[in-house]
Amino acid sequence: MELKQAMGNRRSIRYFQPDKPVEKEKIQVMLEAANRASRSGNIDYWRALVVYRDELSPDTLDALRVPTTTADLDMAPVQIYWFADMSYADPDNFRRNLKELVKVGALNPSHGWSDAYVDENVVGQIITPMLSDPQVVGWMGTIETGLAICQAMLAAVDEGLGVCLHAINLETAKQAFKFPPPPVDLEHGLRQQPRHAVGGDPGRHRAAQSRGPDPEPG
Repeated sequence: MELKQAMGNRRSIRYFQPDKPVEKEKIQVMLEAANRASRSGNIDYWRALVVYRDELSPDTLDALRVPTTTADLDMAPVQIYWFADMSYADPDNFRRNLKELVKVGALNPSHGWSDAYVDENVVGQIITPMLSDPQVVGWMGTIETGLAICQAMLAAVDEGLGVCLHAINLETAKQAFKFPPPPVDLEHGLRQQPRHAVGGDPGRHRAAQSRGPDPEPG
């Protein structure tokens, strides 16, 4: 499917047939697409947690609801919870990654890049002051995570899946899924075949890191 077609075909799907599994391979494609999203400093900003509805107790499922997220949770068999990992906000993370990019030639000397430039100009004058402001830290994490979510959703459409973003009860999610502190509250996505039930092959919950070895769900 062409990119513009996937963008045009994307809809917020809210009616799912609950018994048709979503292939793990398609969930993997979504996570890989998110993994390829642009991010400043080549930093790991986000985490994703793949959850299969049938592995949740009725009490947990009910406690995740908010006024805008009700029957969707009952119908969609696969959910992906996205959140920003605020541990990214350490200047040394940027320093390390940017110097690695200088080393491999992705940040070119012809544009002024060097280890000293990273230390004195980029980290010293830009990154460190920015990360000293909690509001900027939250904003950056949210924006960068949103870029990953967007790519994952378009990849899902390209794979023939229906997608929808929803709010959830964050406190319930923290307790049920043991999110590593301190997360930023972000929406979660329901995944399913359009107009078909997406049961989702049962598997254990597993967090997928934005950079790292093949974040396989299940």
